[in-house]
Amino acid sequence: MNPDQIVFPWEDLTLYARWIANDSIATTYHWYENQYGEFVNSLMTTEVVSIGVLVTAKPNTQYLNDELYRIMDSHPDQVLSGTPAPDQPVTLHLYYERVTFNLTVEHGFNGETTVIPVKFGFRIYPFLPAVQREGYSFQGVQYSGTGSNWLNVQSRMTAYDLTIRMIWAPLWFKTTFVVNGGDAISPINEPYGSDYSLPVPTRFGHTFEGWYFDGALTIACPMTGTVSASDRTLFAKWMPVLVTVTFETNGSGAIEPIHVLFGSSYALPSPEKEGYLFGGWYRDSELTEKYIHTPEMSDLDLTLYSKWLNMAYMIHFDTMGGDYVQDLFQAPGTPIVLPVPERFGFDFIGWYDAMLTTPFTGTVMPEENLVLYAKWQPKS
Repeated sequence: MNPDQIVFPWEDLTLYARWIANDSIATTYHWYENQYGEFVNSLMTTEVVSIGVLVTAKPNTQYLNDELYRIMDSHPDQVLSGTPAPDQPVTLHLYYERVTFNLTVEHGFNGETTVIPVKFGFRIYPFLPAVQREGYSFQGVQYSGTGSNWLNVQSRMTAYDLTIRMIWAPLWFKTTFVVNGGDAISPINEPYGSDYSLPVPTRFGHTFEGWYFDGALTIACPMTGTVSASDRTLFAKWMPVLVTVTFETNGSGAIEPIHVLFGSSYALPSPEKEGYLFGGWYRDSELTEKYIHTPEMSDLDLTLYSKWLNMAYMIHFDTMGGDYVQDLFQAPGTPIVLPVPERFGFDFIGWYDAMLTTPFTGTVMPEENLVLYAKWQPKS
């Protein structure tokens, strides 16, 4: 029988076509997460697959075996499987993310820590907690237990859990002193949290009562303590000392001492002694240094000595701008010699009354106290 000839059977027959599938290509792109959090296509694999047969992406075991990457649970562009059709090959996309490890950050005070999940290879600094420490400035981060092994802004997360600690340095704060009449004190700078001891200023005639935070001297500052986290200005408080003035009357009746606050006004007594004129108070028993009575007490404890003059009268000379002339004390009726004062740029004319109209022409001490005034004319 000719093989090309078909002999029909003697009964009905149904025939079925048999097809052999053509081959297709499945391409898988492997996207790898880099240290900046970006996904880059680092590998492309292909395989021959059958048309119409479901294809599942095959991971790259090199990424997975070292346990540093894992296939993402979801990614908007991830395609894990597909079925090829004629003239329609399959393209698959696998995304591998970096594995996360625990970064333990020791705050550096109060025993506080923060645990942060960080992917290996990512920069550490952006993950540091926003910790503030009063009175301190942040210096940086060290690997825990490594002494001075510092991290920098480029340091990256290890492929294992890591512990680091934050390092702090105390800030320095200035104390300025307003001495309110005392001897000047330079400002001092001290680190936060350190122990301080305030200086004790001095002021003549006064006792130091302490430092105050306010100019009104109402809020006291302790003399010792711990430096706080701010600059400050302190104000000195003073109490004037109580001055005792004792009097030696040299033959007159006793005079009780007086007590005067330093810097306050005061009055001195004027003793009397029969047959004598009081010649003033002196600082020394030899009566060589006359005590000048000032409006405010400017001495500390003081003993004054009285000077007595034989009964006499006094002529006081007001030089009207000329050089000082000593008062004249003499018994009445005794001859007197009037002094001739000097004044720069003027010629002395003579001694006059207060109106400078009547010259004094006497030659003996009058029987009264008298004040004479110098009269001048400019030099020609």
